[in-house]
Formats: sequence, structure tokens, C-alpha cells
Amino acid sequence: MAAEGKTCSATLKVQLEPVMFKKKLQNVTTVEDQKGVKLEVELSKPSKEVRWMKNSVVLQPGGNMEIRVDGAKQTLVFKSVTTADRGYYSCETLDDKTQA
Repeated sequence: MAAEGKTCSATLKVQLEPVMFKKKLQNVTTVEDQKGVKLEVELSKPSKEVRWMKNSVVLQPGGNMEIRVDGAKQTLVFKSVTTADRGYYSCETLDDKTQA
């Protein structure tokens, strides 16, 4: 006698591993016209979902600053600092935030 076919189903949910900061922003004090000043972070894994902000405004690279990405490390580099660069800087992922 053949057994009746029975089915079983299950749902598999996979969440992305959160991107957290392994190395957070540190405060930097410098003098005007200093070249190559850097703000650096290191993430738990490489991510393209990273935002750099100054006083809560998203920064776009260009002009006096550039954003360098090396795997899980990200660096905001000022070509030459002026008093206009003073402020609170933050870096955010979808899961974490750091500020200096």
C-alpha cells in the first residue's frame, strides 16, 4: 500500500549582519591651513551604506575634502583646514553612529 504524500513547509529568514563601528571617530584639534587632516573610522565589515555629516548635514566629497575607502576603513580627509571646517562631524551606517 502506498503512503499518501504529505508536505511540510518552513520559512527561512536571513537578516544582514549589522555594520557597526570597530573604531569610532576621535576629536581632532588642529591649526588653520594644516594639510591632510583626517577623521577615520573602521567598520565591522565593508559597506557602501555610510554617510559622513557635518553639523547634521550630509557631506559630499569634493573641493577641500575627500572620502577614502579602504575595505572596512573610511577616512574623511581635509586637503587644507580653515576655520569654516570647525564643527561636529559624524559618520553613520544603517545600524550605528559615531560623532566627534
